[in-house]
Amino acid sequence: MTDITFAARHDLPAIHDMVRALSAFHGEVAAVTYPELEKMFFGAAPMAKALITKQNGAPVGYAGLTPTMVIHDGRLRIDIHHLFIHDGHRAKGIGTALIAAAKDFAISVGATRLTYRHRPRQRNIHRGLHRNARSARNDRWRPAL
Repeated sequence: MTDITFAARHDLPAIHDMVRALSAFHGEVAAVTYPELEKMFFGAAPMAKALITKQNGAPVGYAGLTPTMVIHDGRLRIDIHHLFIHDGHRAKGIGTALIAAAKDFAISVGATRLTYRHRPRQRNIHRGLHRNARSARNDRWRPAL
């Protein structure tokens, strides 16, 4: 059984591991610390939200969402800043489900756009985005909600 929920503080170790794994996947090293993630997601003025997906209670993926005000538009936009699924769980619809949950969240907070950037080698993500989007362009997904 796969569940998607907003992350809680007790999910931070798993999210921190996934942030590091995502960075390694891109040939980078994650510099963010556990306390910084805690402040980012659960501080007095949280700067981001995290969705976590679990199968039988074990974390298998997450999406890091960041709000952005589009000044020239006067509207809120939610960016899927991170989307990560563990090996062995990819290409099974989990990413698509996280994107759908991110879209639901964006609508619930009054956002008019949901965006996501991905690298060209992430072809499965691009196909998943097209299934969820009303419009897509190269590496930028921006459906009107």
